[in-house]
Amino acid sequence: MPKTPFACASVVLCVFCTLLAAPYKVLAVDRFAAPETDRISVLGAVQAFYRVEYSQTGSTIKLFEVGGGDPAMNGSFIDICMDHNATVFVWETGLNVRRIQKIRINPGNTILVDVLEDVMDANAAIVSRAKTYQVKFYIVNGVLQNRLSVTKRP
Repeated sequence: MPKTPFACASVVLCVFCTLLAAPYKVLAVDRFAAPETDRISVLGAVQAFYRVEYSQTGSTIKLFEVGGGDPAMNGSFIDICMDHNATVFVWETGLNVRRIQKIRINPGNTILVDVLEDVMDANAAIVSRAKTYQVKFYIVNGVLQNRLSVTKRP
């Protein structure tokens, strides 16, 4: 049985479209979700993100509020990522707060982080209070060091 002109045209069109799309197939790559144990799985817990520039050294500083604590009392852990002269470090600060309210950059490689923090009062009620933490990072001879200091301000 002879093929109709329409069938031949559709085969030619199909081959033409396949050849035309061939160079672009490499652009489509399947990506799968990171397993729970993967280092980037923490991104699923990020509740807030703050970015500041430290003009004295040119450093980029990123603060992340990462969930995982008790949501009834605080519940956000603060992680800091710093990028300076192609060196990048990420620190878990150990701070567990309700939320970050303000970030201030001070001279001397110091970041002041104003937070709202939950505490239990004498009546066993949860109350929030404002608190400030000082985060000091270290740059020696233009090289970012892999440590920082976190202290509670009075």
